[in-house]
Amino acid sequence: MVQMIWGKGMKKKSKRRAFALLLCVVLLFFFYQELSWPGDEAVDTEIERIMIFIERYNSQMPNCLRFRVAREIYWAASREPNLNIPLLCGLIAHESARTWDPEIVSPAGAVGLMQILPSTARGILIFSESRDDGKEIDLPEITVKQMLCDPVINIRIGSRYLSSLIERNGLSRGLIAYYMGEARMKCLLKEKGDRIPVRAERYLSAVFQFYSEMI
Repeated sequence: MVQMIWGKGMKKKSKRRAFALLLCVVLLFFFYQELSWPGDEAVDTEIERIMIFIERYNSQMPNCLRFRVAREIYWAASREPNLNIPLLCGLIAHESARTWDPEIVSPAGAVGLMQILPSTARGILIFSESRDDGKEIDLPEITVKQMLCDPVINIRIGSRYLSSLIERNGLSRGLIAYYMGEARMKCLLKEKGDRIPVRAERYLSAVFQFYSEMI
C-alpha cells in the first residue's frame, strides 16, 4: 500500500496529501482500539497501579490523560511478548527525565514520553517499506513531531521499536540500542571488546532503578 501511495513521479504536494490521509487512517485505528478496550477487574487493578506510579512523578497530569497513558502501557506490555509493565514504566520515567511530560523534547530532537526521533517514528509506523526507486520521501517533519506528542501514539511506536531491539539483541543490549542507536552500540562494543560503555551501564542502572519501584 505504501509503495502504491508513494509511487514514482508523485508531486511534492500530492505526497503531503497522501501522508495526511495515511496519518488519519493510523489515528482512526488508534482511536478504535481505545474504544474497544475490554473491561476486566485484573486489568483495572494493573492500570490503577501504573497511574499511581505516574502520579508519583507528575501529579499535575490530568487524571483522564494519566488513565490513557497507563492503559496504553498495559496494552503495550500485553502485546509485546518481551516487554512488561515495570520495564516500560522504568524506561519512560528515565527517558522523560522523571517528568512524564508527553510533550517533552530533548536537545537532540527526541519527542515525548519515550523520546522518539521523528525519523525513527516514520520508519516504524508508516514507512517500513522502501520505495522502488530507492529515494527518500519528503515528509512534513512538524506533523510527525505533533503526532509523537500524543502519549498513546508515542508509547505504541516506542514499545514496538524497543521490542524489536530486544528481540535482536537481548534485554540489556536492546535497552542500550534504544539509548544510543543499534548501529552505534554495535560499533562501540566491537571497539571495546564487547565491554559495555560506562555511560550505557549508567543508563541501564537508571532504568532498572525505576523498574524496581514497580515490582
